[in-house]
Amino acid sequence: MRKQLLFIVCIILILMVSACANDGNNTPPITQPNAERPTNNDTPQETTNHDTVTAHEDVYAPDYTEAARLYEAFLDAAATIENNPDAFLNTLLPHRPHLGVQYQRFTRFTSGTEYEWLAKTALERFILHETYLRPLYQLTLGNFDSFFGSESVFINDNIRSPLQNLASEGDGSEADAFKELMLWQFEYIINTGTAFNFITGQRHAEN
Repeated sequence: MRKQLLFIVCIILILMVSACANDGNNTPPITQPNAERPTNNDTPQETTNHDTVTAHEDVYAPDYTEAARLYEAFLDAAATIENNPDAFLNTLLPHRPHLGVQYQRFTRFTSGTEYEWLAKTALERFILHETYLRPLYQLTLGNFDSFFGSESVFINDNIRSPLQNLASEGDGSEADAFKELMLWQFEYIINTGTAFNFITGQRHAEN
């Protein structure tokens, strides 16, 4: 009789040990500290110094306050283009996202990348190219008078096409603001021999 009782007790103990072992297997695994896990912050983020056309008057030197005012006025007028780009197809079409002449000038004069160029909107490319890259490129051609010999020459050979497109597709304010801005650029080129980057608030040699 005693042997039977001992046998039953042993069976019960074995069952209890087995149940405890199974409960241990159901315990959630211990996770590693968050510091050992990769985060989004570990992923390299591409940055750029060339992808904004927002006016920042604080980056303009005191001598360029008039440039800052004219650029701000142009951006205000250009808000109609940003809000309704389909109404400015002729203005924006030359500035579609492709790696042509404008992109080559962008990389040459700003050291910008393909990523930066393609990330811009058509309006951003229009502003950068027509107000800065085009006249800067024409300065390198070695025929100053052909492009900057007079105000009328400058208008006809530098800004006539975008000016006409803005005038025909807008309400007149866009073209007027663009012309005023570019006439300031013309005077700056005449006086300094280089072009002014309205986006950065610096002349070309300082970029």
